[in-house]
This record gives sequence, structure tokens and C-alpha cells, in this order.
Amino acid sequence: MPSPGPAPTTTSVFAIENPPRIGEPDEERQLERDGLLTRTVYASVPPRVEYTLTELGLTLLDAATALGDWAATHRKEVGDNRLRYDDTHPLQKRP
Repeated sequence: MPSPGPAPTTTSVFAIENPPRIGEPDEERQLERDGLLTRTVYASVPPRVEYTLTELGLTLLDAATALGDWAATHRKEVGDNRLRYDDTHPLQKRP
């Protein structure tokens, strides 16, 4: 007889142990609202929250992987550009 609860999946994005008790991060809430993630809260000690990609979210994996690969490839160039920009522009609040 199958055990109750969701079937094991390899599409979990991440799990958070001891999640913040005040509100949810805006990004995860928006992705859940958009139908890209599902959120599962486990009543455990410490508490744990798991975010899993939905079928719609899975359609973004190739694009997200390509963006991550691009960022890794161009990390030094982007960092050099930031330093060059910072050297030639007045000090401002930077992200």
C-alpha cells in the first residue's frame, strides 16, 4: 500500500530549515502566485519549508540553466565592468 503524502520528486528547488516567522520572501511568494512553485510546510523541529517546481516552473529550467551558465562564464567581465564604472562615477548607493 502506498504511503500517504506527496510522491518523492526530483524537482524540489530548495528547502529552508528554521524559516523566518515574519512574512515570506517576496520572490518566493510571487513565484508561488504565478504558479511556478508550490510551497509545503512541514511541522517539524526545526520547522521546514520546501518549494517545488510546478509543471509550468519546469518549463523554465533550460532558460534558467542557460542564464546561470552565462553568468558563470562572464562573471569576471561583469565584475571588471562594475569596478571600472565605480571608478568613473560618483559614489552612489549601490546594490
